[in-house]
Parts: sequence; C-alpha cells; structure tokens
Amino acid sequence: MAVARPSRATDRPGDTSPFALGLLLRQAHWRAAEVMTEALRPLGIELRHFAVLIVLVNRGPTVQKDLVAATGSDKAGIMRVVDDLESRGLAVR
Repeated sequence: MAVARPSRATDRPGDTSPFALGLLLRQAHWRAAEVMTEALRPLGIELRHFAVLIVLVNRGPTVQKDLVAATGSDKAGIMRVVDDLESRGLAVR
C-alpha cells in the first residue's frame, strides 16, 4: 500500500501543490514592496505613508477610523502615519 506524501509548496514552475500559488503570491508581494520602497525613498516617505496618501487622494478628507479600515492598519499605527504626514506637510488634521 502506498503512503500518501504531504504536498510541499515550492516556487518551481508547474508545481501543482495546493500552497504553491500562495507562496508565489507572497514572493511577488515582497518583490513589489521592495520596488515601491526604493521608488518612494527619494520622496522621503514609506509604503505606510503612501497607502494613507492614496486613500486620502481617492476619498478626500477622511476620519482616522476610516483610514484604519481602508489600510488594514490599527489605530495607533494610523495615528503615527498621520503624525508623520502632518509633520512633512503632506496632510492636515
């Protein structure tokens, strides 16, 4: 009787394991974050700042509670980001 082996996720092309797509998406996310981080560096902002700025550009004035929901951050994190943006002259309360 053959013993079933557990699936192993790899990033090899053609891998059909159930977790391979998730692994590849995670690696793509990391790479995209690296590229964005480098692109934002000359502007003096980080990805967390950019995420909030995009929400503000799209929605206009927004309460912090809605920024938390839109960015998946927490209240304390959003407060720090808004403080940073305000100190840089990029947002106002």
